Amino acid sequence: MYASIRIARGNQGEGEEMGKRIENEFLPVISGVQGLVAYYCVDAGDDTIIAISVFNDKAGADESNKVALGWVQENLAPLMSTPLEVKAGKVIVSTSGSES
Repeated sequence: MYASIRIARGNQGEGEEMGKRIENEFLPVISGVQGLVAYYCVDAGDDTIIAISVFNDKAGADESNKVALGWVQENLAPLMSTPLEVKAGKVIVSTSGSES
């Protein structure tokens, strides 16, 4: 498995709007990337959004970054205070919890 982590820092007061756009507009886009295992979008506070995508292989993670960078440039850039930060790599440890 491979994961991509993208950090978007918004202008003051723009975090909520960024989250809405991601949910309504980007989620359908990322859902179409081959090999998607999971996608999480986290409100990290201070108008910062962290997106975590997990893929079966490196090709999927790489494609998701390409797609995300283009989408962010077209849809989120005016709301952001810094460029999108992207990190990706092989998942070396993982677990999933069980429901009690």
